[in-house]
Amino acid sequence: MEEKIFLQEETSNIDINKLVSFCDYPFDAFEKGKQFEDMVGDVLERGIVQPIIVRSLENNKYEILDGHYRVVAAKKLNWVTIPAFIFENLDDEEAFNYVSDIHPVGLLKKHGIDIYDKNYKKSDAYKELENARVVLKDDYGIFLDEYIECFLLTGEERQGYFESIYDLGNSYTLSEAECEYNIIANEIVQKLILGEKQENMFEIESQNRCSKDIRMEKVEIRFWKEEEKENTTVVVRQIKDYNRQLRKYLNIDMDLFDYNIIQNKRDRAKLYYYLYKIKHKEFKKFNILELLRKPSMENIDNSFWGYNTNNGKTMGMLKRKIVREVAIDIRRKIEETVRGIVDEWGSSIWKIRNRMEYMPDQDNSCADKIKILKSKMNEEFIREKTIENNTIMSLPLFGLFYLRLVQHEYLGQVNDLLMLYDYQNDIEYDVPEKYIIKMKEIETKTIFMEDLDTYFQADNVRKIAELVYLKPQTNKEERRKIVSCKEKVRRFSEFCKLYGNNSEIDFTELLVVSCLQEIILGRKREAFDYRYYGYEGNSKERKNKRSVQNALANDEPTCDALQIYWINKVVNRSYANVGRLVFQKNSRELEKLTCNILAQILSCTTLDEMLSMDAFYKNMMIEYGHLL
Repeated sequence: MEEKIFLQEETSNIDINKLVSFCDYPFDAFEKGKQFEDMVGDVLERGIVQPIIVRSLENNKYEILDGHYRVVAAKKLNWVTIPAFIFENLDDEEAFNYVSDIHPVGLLKKHGIDIYDKNYKKSDAYKELENARVVLKDDYGIFLDEYIECFLLTGEERQGYFESIYDLGNSYTLSEAECEYNIIANEIVQKLILGEKQENMFEIESQNRCSKDIRMEKVEIRFWKEEEKENTTVVVRQIKDYNRQLRKYLNIDMDLFDYNIIQNKRDRAKLYYYLYKIKHKEFKKFNILELLRKPSMENIDNSFWGYNTNNGKTMGMLKRKIVREVAIDIRRKIEETVRGIVDEWGSSIWKIRNRMEYMPDQDNSCADKIKILKSKMNEEFIREKTIENNTIMSLPLFGLFYLRLVQHEYLGQVNDLLMLYDYQNDIEYDVPEKYIIKMKEIETKTIFMEDLDTYFQADNVRKIAELVYLKPQTNKEERRKIVSCKEKVRRFSEFCKLYGNNSEIDFTELLVVSCLQEIILGRKREAFDYRYYGYEGNSKERKNKRSVQNALANDEPTCDALQIYWINKVVNRSYANVGRLVFQKNSRELEKLTCNILAQILSCTTLDEMLSMDAFYKNMMIEYGHLL
């Protein structure tokens, strides 16, 4: 096979007329949508910063592998040539695989998905790609369906995919009259309540019936009209109550928005329609607002990691709906701000923790310093309210709703961590000094999971048993118990990946011994009474509380909170084994303080308020953090 040559260091200026689109995909597919509009403006302002990628064909032609939007933008601006990197000697299959890996259009083409078929989302091929993610510039990712709707279809084409002018993502511009309560309610009645009856009525009208049937139709139509009027009155009352519910459950005060601005009215109308839709059609079994009011790890969408809970799946679907009404730049600002605040606090605490770890005195003096820091950090935070009434909302309505969803994800983690700190009892471990010395010898000794079978061989189990039971002589039954725990240790190592430890280098022999101690010597009938939204109504879960020990005994999904609880138990024992449990207790108090601060910041109403509170507490940490 000929060697594939990719000119990465040199570019060629190729005649645009010599370019053909990938697999004859029509160029006009790229000459529409927001990405094309943005690209034309970008090329006009900066030129082609990133050369396109092509492969050479016969007849002096070049097939575009990456850069269709740049090409059509250059054509729009009457460019003659365009810079390109060239693949030489690339066959059809290799080109196809290359494009499907880097561009959604190639991915759709590879799976035979026609986005101009209004039912394309119902196809088996599309369902396989439902959670596919498309990376935009700056490594910002969105879902494939959002990419299709925002970048590949025009607003007019998208409208044909929606059943209502109020559906999220529909680019139809609502008139001021269509933002009125009675018009929204009438649409709800027509589309969500009486839709099927209306379809049946039209079907009857289209048929040729006898006069008796026609008289019956008129009676039925009159009854339907009366029912429609009655339902509309009820729905108006229901959607007006959403203001109260949004304030109660999400801390969103609808009265603070300026409805002299027509876009605010449009957003409110679409939100009312969607709130009714999710309650009565899409999520009948969930009270979405109640779910949002009670954040937990169970509510986090982990579909990208290949697993999910019922609550997480619901939250993921909700998030994907809401983002259709949030501009990408606003969404990115929200995500980067919230994630940045959380990451910075995590980094700060990690630095202080490391500094504490090397302090010579890990006794009461350190605990006293932490108490002083806590008292200072817990001082009442008074924020001057410099912005009043409707101008307080620096985000549009759907941007604010999306902010709540992002806050919810982090709050779920923080709240559950606080619950775990309270749930975990301070157990004293009596480790003789000679075994503390032995444990320190294995503190940094790495164990790789592929070597676990070797580690549990008979000649090594005696050594392990002495450390696990903290005595020089062990019997056969005690050693048998250790061997039987091998797969549980392996499962525990999988839990550690959740905790942010994706490297096996950090999985040490000390951690394995501590895990074995917790499995064999820990409480055998300990139950994990973890409550979250939906748990209260699940009679099976109420009756059979999760067993802490059973979490390692099988391969069934284990809730994230229980996995972290296991990690905390083992880590605590490992610190006790090396004579540093006092440090771990002090460190845990510091982490609790951080979680409480983050919970306050993540509960703020707006981004501005979050940033203000974040700055306040960071200044406090800088001022008093030197104590540690």
